[in-house]
Amino acid sequence: MTTLRAVSVNSLPAELLLQTFMCLPSQHQEPVKERRQGKPWQPPSWLSVTHVCRQWRTVSLSYSLLWTDVVTEPLTWAQESLARSGSSPININICWPSRDSLPEPLISVLAQFPRARSFRFYANDVIRHLSHHLPAQEAPLLESFVLEERLLGRQDIHRSEQFLDRMPKLRTLSLWSISYPALTYSPEAAFRLSLRVLSLDFGIYGGADPVTPSTAQLYDVLSLFPLLETLTLRDALDAAASAFVGVASNELRWPNST
Repeated sequence: MTTLRAVSVNSLPAELLLQTFMCLPSQHQEPVKERRQGKPWQPPSWLSVTHVCRQWRTVSLSYSLLWTDVVTEPLTWAQESLARSGSSPININICWPSRDSLPEPLISVLAQFPRARSFRFYANDVIRHLSHHLPAQEAPLLESFVLEERLLGRQDIHRSEQFLDRMPKLRTLSLWSISYPALTYSPEAAFRLSLRVLSLDFGIYGGADPVTPSTAQLYDVLSLFPLLETLTLRDALDAAASAFVGVASNELRWPNST
């Protein structure tokens, strides 16, 4: 008969400890959205294990995959995450509501764009910041790209094509506050062939009226993305298009989840 022997938690191999730490829930489901709502920053749940004992602290601080969520508030956390994540793919979440130039720590985060797995940037002048500081290299691992700005117009979205062309595996694209004509630029762009989820918010802040697509233009959007599985349009429908798709709200989801 086999006798079971009690095993001290301190004798667990590092690999098992790390798998356990990875199962702890993240505090940040949508860190940029939380920041815009004024919610204070909270460290990830797994960080508490660094205070349990010396072994757990050593293991967690040296494991790069625990540090791949790069949240830029506070900036010290972003710097620590970049340093400890090594060469692992990262998830970049930047919130910079100020109209000031980007500080050096944020520029350092943008410099790591080629190894990003997901990228979300909220700023007052997001395209200008990207134009000045985003590296020219391709982002071969990037699957999700989200830009949020107070005002993105036709010219700005046209300029954003230079970034989208560097994302051959892009599956999710979300752009806030745009005008419809921007979507018809560069129909041959590579990202259109891999995209599965497209979310567009046509609402334009600052008193301007959004340029909404007609029914025919809705078909044009679908034709540009042959593998598209989900399309969400907010503040996008004129009266004829609303009647055509049978919705009265300012949001259209395709396929219709209801």
